[in-house]
Amino acid sequence: MSTGVRRPASPPTAGSTVADRGDESGPDGELGAAIERALNDAIAGVFAQHEQSMVTKWVMLAETMDGAGERGLWPMTSDGVQAWDTVGMLSHALHLQQAQVFADMLGD
Repeated sequence: MSTGVRRPASPPTAGSTVADRGDESGPDGELGAAIERALNDAIAGVFAQHEQSMVTKWVMLAETMDGAGERGLWPMTSDGVQAWDTVGMLSHALHLQQAQVFADMLGD
């Protein structure tokens, strides 16, 4: 069963990508499935409570740091999200952030 969560069992080291890693548990392992279930439940619960709406898909990007100070970047999506959905959602979020930065600069 594919979890749809695309990231390594542990964060990649600086300069590496998810595709560079060959962790045994991989994106379809138990860790990936557990993280996806927890995120799906949390995201759906928050939107149901506060927005009274249903989440149809989500994209998340998380930076992590392990005990040795190594940072990793975990791109994660809900199950069934296609690559073009991820690119489109992240691009839209980027444009929103850029517009806010521009508006803040004009306001100063």
